[in-house]
Amino acid sequence: MPFVLGSAHGQSPPSVDSAQAAIGPDGIVGLWSTEPDEGEWSRVEVYRCAALYCGRIVWLSHPLYDEAGEWGDVGSVKIDWHNSDEELRSRPIVGLELMHSFRIDDGKWKDGRIYAPDTGKTYRSELTLADDGQVLKVRGYVRIAFVNIGRTTEWTRVLDTGG
Repeated sequence: MPFVLGSAHGQSPPSVDSAQAAIGPDGIVGLWSTEPDEGEWSRVEVYRCAALYCGRIVWLSHPLYDEAGEWGDVGSVKIDWHNSDEELRSRPIVGLELMHSFRIDDGKWKDGRIYAPDTGKTYRSELTLADDGQVLKVRGYVRIAFVNIGRTTEWTRVLDTGG
């Protein structure tokens, strides 16, 4: 759904760059809830890793398999089964580093990589924080020639409930 900023008292709305600057480069640090995908979603903790930004899955709405398969039995912990590296296929999804190498540039976090455990593929990625700091637009894409083809999802900040 499009979001339109209005103006008040003849003033133009703040630009995304000025809103990003007010939030600061650590504005993406925190806990985020992903969009539901086929009835499942996760929570991702975004944190600083040296001078860059990374993120790991810290919670799944459905952390256990509800059917048996090559990956495990009913009730077993979901693992990184689709990873192209066979040695990594047994690692649990919860705790998995999902994203890495993002750097802040011109109000966006760029040049990162994001991993899709459901396919075992890693994509280029860019992050944009909404003006209010409560929505993170996550774009994953592949570059073909000079064109980026991908999709964008919106993650919602999880507020500290104090418990």
